[in-house]
Amino acid sequence: MQTSDPTPRSRFDELVTRWPLTWLSLAFLAGILLASRLSLPWTTWLILAGAAFLLAILARVLFALLHVQPLRLSPATWLLAGLALLAGCLGGFRYQSVQPEINHRYIAWYNDRPDEILVTGVVAARPDYRDTYTNLRLEVTGVNTGFGDIAAGGLILARLPAGQEYTYGETLRLRGQLQTPPEGE
Repeated sequence: MQTSDPTPRSRFDELVTRWPLTWLSLAFLAGILLASRLSLPWTTWLILAGAAFLLAILARVLFALLHVQPLRLSPATWLLAGLALLAGCLGGFRYQSVQPEINHRYIAWYNDRPDEILVTGVVAARPDYRDTYTNLRLEVTGVNTGFGDIAAGGLILARLPAGQEYTYGETLRLRGQLQTPPEGE
């Protein structure tokens, strides 16, 4: 004796509900991509994620109470769609929350300014010795613009004249103008 399913599943329902983690992961990655294009603050992404979560729960409860299937999709598909929206918003939140805040305590704040500054930092990688210059990667600990030392962070690539030895972990104070590195290489 065969029992018939009162709610026949569409091919789309089967495709979507067969691999839910795949769809949620793709939604999370889409949220990261969208956040890299939009400049919404992380708090906005978190609010959107909360709204998406409430929408998913509300849709699931309402469809169950009213015994309604909009667009002839199963309630599981609607729940997964709401959760995918939530995952996308959480992806956007994750992207924006790890972006550095560019202010006077971050070294990039001082790029392309006409005045020289004094940067204090620790050699963070092995020095790259060339014939005519040496490249040093410094983890910045402080900046002095002429009004006293300010604690700052970030990385810089310093190009220094050849002829001097530097060691990993050495603390240096360098004076000069900071330039934004070119795009690409």
